[in-house]
Amino acid sequence: MVALLEAKDVASEIREQTLFDWVPINKTFVAAYGRPVNHRKVEAMRRNWDPRAIGTILLSLRDSGSYAILDGAHRIRAAELVGYDPVPARAFIDLTYEEEADLYVKYATVNKQGALDRFRARIEAKEDVALNILQIVQSVGLDIEDYRRGMGFVRAVDALELIYRRHGGDVLLDTLQLCHAAWEMHPRAYTGLVLTGVAAFMERYRGMANQTELSTRLREIGIDGVMQKATAIKSV
Repeated sequence: MVALLEAKDVASEIREQTLFDWVPINKTFVAAYGRPVNHRKVEAMRRNWDPRAIGTILLSLRDSGSYAILDGAHRIRAAELVGYDPVPARAFIDLTYEEEADLYVKYATVNKQGALDRFRARIEAKEDVALNILQIVQSVGLDIEDYRRGMGFVRAVDALELIYRRHGGDVLLDTLQLCHAAWEMHPRAYTGLVLTGVAAFMERYRGMANQTELSTRLREIGIDGVMQKATAIKSV
């Protein structure tokens, strides 16, 4: 009974904090914490368009009168292509930017967010763990990939967080510094397997040799060699 009353209280609170409306598409936008729209998914929705299936878009009303998209960016783009405008939406009012980003992470529904999508949104939400990891990565001269592939970007955020939570920030920093000393900005030096493999290498040899000796040893083993050893460890 208590749980039922609490649920009713929450539902009442949400009704007070949101409004339902038909929102013009040109007033909606994808905020910095949002992932880019997948055009293939949008095209598939357009081809199989059914206005009954659009459901309710979830938005955040900004002071400017525009709406940040919390969930439904692909549906909005498909609706725009078929001329279905405005769209049915429930908009939160008075959210902070961090609250928006936090809700975006939680609204992973039909089009599931990947690890990188969630991590970037957690950064925008100013979550401590994500911010600490980002700071460590950037201190080595690298950055978290924001859909720009290539030199100096790390995509393997799951591996970064695994090392951080299992071994701590110091080991994550040492791991990234060692990869950088061995292979500089090579993109393959910062894949999940390499990072976890080097972290395991660090745990084994830390204190037995300096970074120069360790980086020389890693160069001798090579990126492929580290990946093979990491795969062997995972399979045990």
